[in-house]
Amino acid sequence: MMKSFKPLQHPLFIGCAVLFITHQVLQKIAQIPLPWIDSHLDCLLCMPLLFTGWLLERRIWVYHDPTYCLPGSTIVLATLALILIFELGFPAFSSRFTADWKDIPAYLAGSFLFWRYLNK
Repeated sequence: MMKSFKPLQHPLFIGCAVLFITHQVLQKIAQIPLPWIDSHLDCLLCMPLLFTGWLLERRIWVYHDPTYCLPGSTIVLATLALILIFELGFPAFSSRFTADWKDIPAYLAGSFLFWRYLNK
């Protein structure tokens, strides 16, 4: 497989994707409540999954460079923007969303995991 797609083969990405799908099935279909996991797991998994998609988009369609990596400053700024959107923006516009500042460590940890292991 081309280096462009290498992050999709990484065990961390595969684990995040499987865990995300499993959690969604348990939460939405099986209706099994797991309070702490329901509150914070998606915030953790969101960042590696989202950033991996963004990395592939940049490698394939924008820069046509299979070795391109997202700059650390881009990851930091995007993480801060997403925290603001998810924790301030969405809750301000819809009562279906709840601001939970305890999610911030999960977003930061997910971004760190992407930066350290998948942004290669």
